[in-house]
Amino acid sequence: MPSRLRCVAPRGPSDRGAERLTKALEPRGSSLEAAGIQVVCAEREEEARTLLLRTRRFDVVTIGASVPLNERNRIALLAKSGHKAGIIFLYRGSVFHAEVADVLLTADVTPQDLILAVQRLASSRSGDSRLSRSAG
Repeated sequence: MPSRLRCVAPRGPSDRGAERLTKALEPRGSSLEAAGIQVVCAEREEEARTLLLRTRRFDVVTIGASVPLNERNRIALLAKSGHKAGIIFLYRGSVFHAEVADVLLTADVTPQDLILAVQRLASSRSGDSRLSRSAG
């Protein structure tokens, strides 16, 4: 049974690395999709909020390292309250104010490790212990 993931990775208008962020997500998104996980990405907070408010279900939301702290937390809180979604924060360097995250991963996480984290988080939220035990 394929897992569902809606990957929300917004960027702010001042993010100079936006093109790099989009390119960095492509291999991860492809790897997640190859593992049977649905992926939907947003590039801005406004777009992420629209997805979260209009889409029926999100199991896991991944928020990238370049997303400003205040945006990251607003998106995560909306996803948790509206969808009961698991939250993965990607970070670079140090991480702070990440209390809302269920999982913290470095921004250079491998696609395979991201897949495992998504599967574990999704299975823990759905009560499917098979994935949790077999994922590492």
